[in-house]
Amino acid sequence: MITIEDNAVVTARVTILEHDLSYYYTKRGNIKLGNVVIGNTAFIGIGSVIMPGIRVGAHAIVGALTFVNKDVPENAIVVGNPARLIEK
Repeated sequence: MITIEDNAVVTARVTILEHDLSYYYTKRGNIKLGNVVIGNTAFIGIGSVIMPGIRVGAHAIVGALTFVNKDVPENAIVVGNPARLIEK
């Protein structure tokens, strides 16, 4: 359920989740599942977390320690918790 396309870089201590059990364990809902795609030549910074169902577009940069809970467009730069767009 996780696809890392050609020349993408995933640095140290990155967590990529294709499922989220938090709602299930707290009896608030079902398990959330979703494919994750890291696009061609994308860069995922150290310690970042990518949640289920996310697509990081080609040539995008995810800054260090970023929590990604929404898709990242191609050529975009996102940082923070939650991720926010700083450049496209």
